[in-house]
Amino acid sequence: MAVLRMSRIVVALLALTSACFAGATDSTKVLRVAQGDIDTLDPEQWPDYFSGWVGAAIFEAPYEWDYLAAPARLAPNTAAAPPTISEDGKTWTVPLKRGIEFTDDPAFGGRPRELTADD
Repeated sequence: MAVLRMSRIVVALLALTSACFAGATDSTKVLRVAQGDIDTLDPEQWPDYFSGWVGAAIFEAPYEWDYLAAPARLAPNTAAAPPTISEDGKTWTVPLKRGIEFTDDPAFGGRPRELTADD
């Protein structure tokens, strides 16, 4: 019994220590992935799990699941409303929320740029 209790204390101390170190980095600036390399950040060409995982952490989808609703339902994320679907079902029009901006980056001349349908 004493060995079991001591092992529980050691595991708890290890968990506490690792939690302290995990919070030491600025998670808004560093994305750490336990994978050698990803193949691409192009969502149309994600060939493996890790490329999709990293891409999902970077890109925001038009809709997301609202798991707190009963039953769970899709909720707009970057979309302003549900899509409008044509009669033949081949054309889906997704209206975007206004005011969503990319961060100010040298690629955009050093100033924020608003999300458009071309993106």
